Amino acid sequence: MGYEAKKTEHCGPKRGNGAYWGYKWEAKKESNRIRRENWKREIRKELAAISKLQA
Repeated sequence: MGYEAKKTEHCGPKRGNGAYWGYKWEAKKESNRIRRENWKREIRKELAAISKLQA
């Protein structure tokens, strides 16, 4: 019949936010900052371990 709803391939954009309560751009900004801080911390640990081995 023509009165039934048609099933479409797409039903709108995927707008998942995950666990962050806020805008996606705010979440990305904070996530990138935390990732850079962790990256710097890891490098400092590695450099400290290398300097101990050389001393």
